[in-house]
Amino acid sequence: MKGATLLIIYRTSKFNDYCFQHPNSLETLLSWNKVYHQPLLRLESRLTAQEANDFSGRCDLDDERISEQITVPTNNWRDDCCEWFNMSEKAEYLANHNLEPSSHDTTASIIRNGVKGDQNRNKSHFVDLVLYEIKSREDVKPVTCKCLAICPIVHISSGDFLGTFPGRIRYTSQVPKAAIKGPVSTLWLDNSQVTGKLNQMRVAEAGDETNVCLAWEGVNEMEGQRFCQCFRILVFATRDIMPFEQLVRPL
Repeated sequence: MKGATLLIIYRTSKFNDYCFQHPNSLETLLSWNKVYHQPLLRLESRLTAQEANDFSGRCDLDDERISEQITVPTNNWRDDCCEWFNMSEKAEYLANHNLEPSSHDTTASIIRNGVKGDQNRNKSHFVDLVLYEIKSREDVKPVTCKCLAICPIVHISSGDFLGTFPGRIRYTSQVPKAAIKGPVSTLWLDNSQVTGKLNQMRVAEAGDETNVCLAWEGVNEMEGQRFCQCFRILVFATRDIMPFEQLVRPL
């Protein structure tokens, strides 16, 4: 279509209205294609990988411009990881706590189908790694730096599910190098060794406004089992977020 190779496939009423009002705006269409071409290619690869039961998100790193900005080994990239660091820490946790699980779903299931099967609020597929450039303000010789932002490529509503925050579950009195505190004492999500897309979110500094929250969920994948065997962190939007607006989480 005169240079357009992919069309946006996530349609809203506003999108439909605009198309009806501007049916012959090829210039607008080509400008959209320029913005959405690479994100839609990654979206296609992401959904294809998930159909093959690969929820690691490693296919996002097939884009060399993205992978060049990632410093961790590919094998450590796990969008779906919420495993225990080791079995001895798991055993110690189980010996000291008997929390009831709030979910029996696998992590793969909620990434595919949404939390509690709510597919309409599941926008995790549309969260992308977006490359952008920053130019320094030096007068003599400005320097351009490439950076990654974690952004949705579609409109997000408050309460939408955006994915799981990957890492390994720790039960230890020693604070891990990079960790988020859990719902019970000495419980942590350690993301120093395993990382993924949502680990790359910008962390709010003093005075910054956040647009997502992190919610711990107790998990036992065996139906009918009373006690929580593991945990994961769910990421939800706390307000409406526009396409290509950077996700910002609390500390």
